Amino acid sequence: MIPFRDVLQLNGGQIVKDLLCTGVLLSVIAQFYVLMKAVVQKRKAAFLLVAALAAAAHFCFFVLLFDGIYLAQYTGTTRSYPLLVSGFYALPTFAVLGIFLLLVAVALCLFLDCRKYEKEHLMVSSVKESVDFLPVAICFGDSEGKVVLSNAKMNEYCQKLTGGGLYRTDEWWQSICALGEQQGGNLLVVAQDNTALLFESSSVCLGGKDFTQITASDFSSRYRVTSSLKEHHRQLTDIQKRIRLMTKEQNELVMNEEILKARIALHDEVGYLLLRSRYYFDNPSLSDVAGMYELAARTNALLLSEAENLDNADSDMIAYAVKLAESIGVRVTINGTVPPTAQQLVALAIKECAANALKHAGGDALTVNMQNSQSGFTCEISNNGNEPKGAVVPKGGLLSLQKAAEKQGVTMLLNSRPRFVLILKF
Repeated sequence: MIPFRDVLQLNGGQIVKDLLCTGVLLSVIAQFYVLMKAVVQKRKAAFLLVAALAAAAHFCFFVLLFDGIYLAQYTGTTRSYPLLVSGFYALPTFAVLGIFLLLVAVALCLFLDCRKYEKEHLMVSSVKESVDFLPVAICFGDSEGKVVLSNAKMNEYCQKLTGGGLYRTDEWWQSICALGEQQGGNLLVVAQDNTALLFESSSVCLGGKDFTQITASDFSSRYRVTSSLKEHHRQLTDIQKRIRLMTKEQNELVMNEEILKARIALHDEVGYLLLRSRYYFDNPSLSDVAGMYELAARTNALLLSEAENLDNADSDMIAYAVKLAESIGVRVTINGTVPPTAQQLVALAIKECAANALKHAGGDALTVNMQNSQSGFTCEISNNGNEPKGAVVPKGGLLSLQKAAEKQGVTMLLNSRPRFVLILKF
């Protein structure tokens, strides 16, 4: 058997000594870690005694090894227990290695037993680890505001929002209140990276003590949906306001259009009454007195807002326009047929041209030519009166007729040479 002392004195023994001391030191640290873990786990006295004896054995083994190798080598002296040191180095090499391996095996067994105990029993570290894996952030503070438990996600949120650590629940909640806004009894905080967090604070009683519980959940997806819905609601509200405004304006336009129609009808009726009156005084023997009285009665009813829509007075608007023209002494000759959709506008044109022929051209006859083709319907109205002195500019009744034609998508043209001709192209 080779003594352990002789092995260390061989060539290259310094490397062996360094490796051995390092291994023993690590073993000592591991054994003391196991002892501390057993104390934290509150193991039984027998287990704690075994762990303490194993730690003491590790330490003694290290001291003996260190004393024998370094103190004797560099100082030339030993501890006050030279017999113990010399006896340790007199042991066979395999015995020393066996003792070391035995100590390592004991430390490993104790460590595995502590791990098994952690898995089978609820520990403080297990609670902390479980809390860290929760999908929501959570922390608890005592009645004085000191944090007693906080998971990793809550610490992350605190660092993100305040740039510091989480130490007191009361200060943390004050920071949340300053940064967030009320959202259904909770606080909604939007971080700089647009992460929306929903915080809630409540009081809990555990073991007769009051604690403050603060929870937080990631509200980003629902926050984006809510923000989008709010923006759409704002846009819809704006559209509704515009629709109401357009409806109001449309009603006003319809009212103004009805007023314009009434004024045009009044203008036509009064104009025809005046022309017919003048025709009566010029030709009393040829005039229809009963017809003139009827026209005067209709005009008075219109002035008193008691007449019904004149456009509906006769089922045939063209016949009514011809009748009015003849009542003032203007004969109307119609060539062709008028489509039903064009009757109203053609009737207005006949009445206006008959009045203008009598007042401005001195004529007493109108010729209305209708032409139907694949390109559309065309109406040409001319009179036998004097030739216009210049270009005819729409004004008065002709201007109203032009606006009515444009509204229906009809083109109105006026020719002055060699005679006056009004053309409507449908």
